[in-house]
Amino acid sequence: MSDDLPVLRDTAIMPQTFDEMMKQADVLVKSGLLPQEVKTPAAAVAIMLTGRELAIPPMQAFRSIYVVKGKPTLSAQLMAALIRRAGHVYTVLESTNERCVIEFRRRDGGTYQHEFTAADAKRAGLGGAQWQSYPKAMLFSRCMSAGARVAMPDVLAGMYTPEEIAEPGTVVFDEHGSVVAVMPESKPEPKPEPKPEPPKAQGWSAWPERGQRMFWARARDLGLSNEIVHRGAGVQSMTEYTGTMDNALTILQALDYAVNKTSVGMDGLTEALGGPLAQAVAEGATFEQIKALVDDFIDVQVAEGADPQRQQEMPI
Repeated sequence: MSDDLPVLRDTAIMPQTFDEMMKQADVLVKSGLLPQEVKTPAAAVAIMLTGRELAIPPMQAFRSIYVVKGKPTLSAQLMAALIRRAGHVYTVLESTNERCVIEFRRRDGGTYQHEFTAADAKRAGLGGAQWQSYPKAMLFSRCMSAGARVAMPDVLAGMYTPEEIAEPGTVVFDEHGSVVAVMPESKPEPKPEPKPEPPKAQGWSAWPERGQRMFWARARDLGLSNEIVHRGAGVQSMTEYTGTMDNALTILQALDYAVNKTSVGMDGLTEALGGPLAQAVAEGATFEQIKALVDDFIDVQVAEGADPQRQQEMPI
């Protein structure tokens, strides 16, 4: 790409109103001659407007300006051309596969020297096929863009090159390091939202009658009295219980372990849990967690000289 940019004078190809620009953009998109990522007149106009601000003809803008993540970006070659058109100068002091050094000299005499090396690229996490194939060109591009933003802010207005903000692997270059295209980012197919499980019946009155009978049958099988069951559930009557069947069955398991399989009892169970059994289960405690807390409580009691028993120690 030449460093010489044409002066815009032809109003026939430079529309003067936004409507005219939209009509021109529509024709250009339909022509199929624009870069493949420019799919709509609106996208074309965004590039044309950016080019207009920089006094670049539309077709040259399409070759050198790329919209990445909603932001217009400039190729390094266009940045270089804009610098020279503004009357400034840059000199490439060194350009190898390992290092690029560029000196920027403003027309008022001020100078700035910028360096970008392969080590800098590695620290920045840059790599991929383009860096492997064209390291010299890629180092020049990064050195030019970063240095020009410092030395020539009035020319670039803080703009970046496409590869500086695009996702890795989405910018396509030629063998000279010039941007050929910016491919759309590949997005994983959205996973279907899992269907929510139907809410479990809350409260004794919402349980099916068969579930109520099963609950009391289980309590009888475990030899738990009504008093113990009500105390464990934190109610005077199971008709007052507001939890789910699963939680109620966990309560029965915990009562069985504390009352039948150890000598901890209800008081010890409450102390081991640091609060009521029904509350612990409602907050998500599983039987395994409750059992572990009871076992820890027994160990503490033994260490303090008490004599609580576990199932294997209790008389048959």
